[in-house]
Amino acid sequence: MSALLRGALAGVAALAVLAAAGGCADPDLKAADAEATSALGSGCHPSPSPGARTTLPDDVAALPLLPDGAVVTGVESRSGQRTVVSAVVERPFDEVLPQLRRTYEQGGLVLDHGEVEEHDAESDFHGQGVKGRWGLRTAAGCDGATTVSVVVAPAS
Repeated sequence: MSALLRGALAGVAALAVLAAAGGCADPDLKAADAEATSALGSGCHPSPSPGARTTLPDDVAALPLLPDGAVVTGVESRSGQRTVVSAVVERPFDEVLPQLRRTYEQGGLVLDHGEVEEHDAESDFHGQGVKGRWGLRTAAGCDGATTVSVVVAPAS
């Protein structure tokens, strides 16, 4: 294989990785992030949409899934017993991320397969009979706010 062909293949592979990593790869997290972002009103204060379900089911509420001060902006039940939660925290991303990690670890949830970038982070988690994925993002246009998206389901 020529060096030119190897270089071209490496470039295509790199583009595929970047495309897959850009933004939320998980469609449930992407939808939850959009819900949380749309709930940010003027002044970057969260205000759930009228009629939005914001009460966590008891089994989900018992888990350490959200950072301190999170305002739940939406809760949806999906197939496979998944619960999708969207929330906003009125603190910068770089403060929320380490606190959320500690919350999960101290609550008996194991984080794995995560990634952190400048303005967003995602991680899978499991423990306490559940599995899921969370995502954090600096809220667009609101550097002092962070959106939180969580998908959780029984570990079965």
